[in-house]
Amino acid sequence: MKRILSFALTLAGEEGSFPVVLAEEATSIAIRCLSQNVYCFDHWDKLYTDNLVASVALLKKLVDDDHFFRLPSDALLTVIVNQTMESFRRKNKRAIIAEGGANCSLYKEADEYCTLISKSLSRGSGRSKLRHITAAAAALDILEKENSIYFDEAFSICI
Repeated sequence: MKRILSFALTLAGEEGSFPVVLAEEATSIAIRCLSQNVYCFDHWDKLYTDNLVASVALLKKLVDDDHFFRLPSDALLTVIVNQTMESFRRKNKRAIIAEGGANCSLYKEADEYCTLISKSLSRGSGRSKLRHITAAAAALDILEKENSIYFDEAFSICI
């Protein structure tokens, strides 16, 4: 999977060398790798600055198509994606300060996407927690009603 991700990032980042359709397909393949193997996020982190154009395209596609919401709502995945986004943001800030040149706009764009993804993941996990709390409250309500019926029946038998 990691090799496929590396190859897809390389293809997606080749501006002008390949038709746009191939670059878009390579981005889709990279997303598939990320969604099928959580450890590909760590690998992407290592390849990030060497494949900045492709990484920005991949981040943009993740944001535009809400792919990170379709990833399994696994706590480990959320942590890894958040750590990866934070790592990208640190790299972006260092590069913006150090380089400031032509890639500065790419790093700023990437930083915006990383921020959006992190915020969306934190909102998503909040919604997930809310769903669990609501389900637990509903279950308790049902149990309470059932116990109340049994208590009422037992009380009426005793009288």
